Amino acid sequence: MKSIKYKILVGMLSVVLFGSTLIGIITALLNAGGIDTLMQKTLGPATHMAADAVQWKMDNYWTALQEAAASDIFRNSDPTAPELVPVRDEIAARNGFIYVGKMDASGYSSTGYSYADEDYFQKCKATMQPYISDIMNDGSQMVFILEMPIIKEGRFDGLVYAGISADFLTDIVVNLAMGDDGVAYVLDNRGYVIGHRDSSVVVEGSNMIEAAKTDDSLADVAALNQRMIQGEAGFGTYKFYGDNKFVGFAPIGGNQNWSIAIEASQREFKSTLDISIMLSILVVLFVLASSFFIAIRLDRS
Repeated sequence: MKSIKYKILVGMLSVVLFGSTLIGIITALLNAGGIDTLMQKTLGPATHMAADAVQWKMDNYWTALQEAAASDIFRNSDPTAPELVPVRDEIAARNGFIYVGKMDASGYSSTGYSYADEDYFQKCKATMQPYISDIMNDGSQMVFILEMPIIKEGRFDGLVYAGISADFLTDIVVNLAMGDDGVAYVLDNRGYVIGHRDSSVVVEGSNMIEAAKTDDSLADVAALNQRMIQGEAGFGTYKFYGDNKFVGFAPIGGNQNWSIAIEASQREFKSTLDISIMLSILVVLFVLASSFFIAIRLDRS
């Protein structure tokens, strides 16, 4: 038969081990859940604020073009008229455009060339609504072309256009990164990255939705990006290059169908959780050792 000493020792250590382990598990789960909740509550408002910042910037551009399209000199002048040149230059300098010009109803432009076959001209003419082109490389930088229709007696009578640098999106998202491994990015309505702290991602035309068609490891990223281009707002997770990510996302309102996301590394933000788990294990071992010593002393007495 087992001695009373043995029974006391085993019983005491079992209770201590069970209790310490249970406390450690509960603490780890609460900490993990707390981090998830905190990130969701943080990323959600942050992405909406970032979306509002981009929309505010774009609304300023659109307002300037709307005022130009309503002015007599743009409505009544030929696209290449000399008197239009200083007005165009002044509007560009005042509002941060690369250039400003006019196209007539046939697509003839201030540059002296016809852009009648360009998609952005056709879309603006057909809808008679403000329109923004896809991101494009003009030979020296990535740009967007904004078009504001000129309407006379209910008919399309040309448009005012302006070029803006895509760098302003990079300037916005570069300051939104959370942690060392986090990034923020902007997608257009096709899923292409048009704003990122790494300009090469924009220049190379990164599109996770298209890439996932040949790379199954990108399926989760593509699914979340698909929700973004559909105009959803929310919070999600995905695995990207071996790291699980928290992601908050929101649509950018106005005349552009864009969406913005802020991504944070779970590994980085849960590193404190790993430390707490290690400390819990050390505490359990210390309590077991102490309990063993105390149990021996009590048993001898």
